[in-house]
Amino acid sequence: MLSLFPGFGPQLPPFTSLLIQGPYHASAPIHLALSHTSQANGSSAIFLSPSRQLVTVALKEHNDSWLAQSGHGRVSEMSSRIKMLTAVLSYPPTPTHLAFLLASLEVPRQGSAHILHPTTTLDAFPDLIVLHELSAYFLSDVESNPMSHPWTVSSYMSLVIRALSFATFISSESSGRTSVVLFDSQLHRLKLPVVKQDYHYSNEGPNRPRPEAVGPLMQRYFQTIGTFAQDSDNSERPESDPDRKRLSLYRAGQDDSVTSWSWNEKSSSLGTIFEHDY
Repeated sequence: MLSLFPGFGPQLPPFTSLLIQGPYHASAPIHLALSHTSQANGSSAIFLSPSRQLVTVALKEHNDSWLAQSGHGRVSEMSSRIKMLTAVLSYPPTPTHLAFLLASLEVPRQGSAHILHPTTTLDAFPDLIVLHELSAYFLSDVESNPMSHPWTVSSYMSLVIRALSFATFISSESSGRTSVVLFDSQLHRLKLPVVKQDYHYSNEGPNRPRPEAVGPLMQRYFQTIGTFAQDSDNSERPESDPDRKRLSLYRAGQDDSVTSWSWNEKSSSLGTIFEHDY
């Protein structure tokens, strides 16, 4: 079973698409991919992020003790089946690059004379596609130039739809099912207009495109939504206590959570330790 936590637990319910929002721990996507590749020898995952630095800095600051102590043996073998594609050199530094990459990924076909490019060629189609912090593509432009940026809701949405379409294609080409997971801790901050702003006319009037919150719109495309938040009990605890967190899982279109977990994240000499409520 899949998990966002060290030691492969607590376990997620089955899903084909999952949106994770809120202040999730930086190692959650790694634990998800590792738990996925542990299920079978042939399983693999692909991890797509706008920035290698975005990933490595967050992991370093979080300092997950389990990852620090378990980077060898079976964990090392499982991690070798996770292909990390980040915004370095030819990797997707812009939405256009990511869209092109998703359209170009392929596997070798026996007897084909088609020339393969090493950047877009996979050993096998993945069973899991992880999209990481897509809002990072847009937030800096939106917040620095709120009246003149080129982005719309479809700019973000099209990336997710491309990934979902790619997963559908892979599933049709293989006997298994490919799942898509989007991690975006900043999705709640992202507001984009539905149509492009017209720079030739004043955007101060009533006809100015109104920014829409992207998060609620994106939830319609996912089977399951997971929301990380501070546990409500945290306000009653002394400051010396470790941070108490909660993850609530919802099915699309439903207000009541399917399940939820609470835990403490405690710093130690070995790194961050998770203490779950069972």
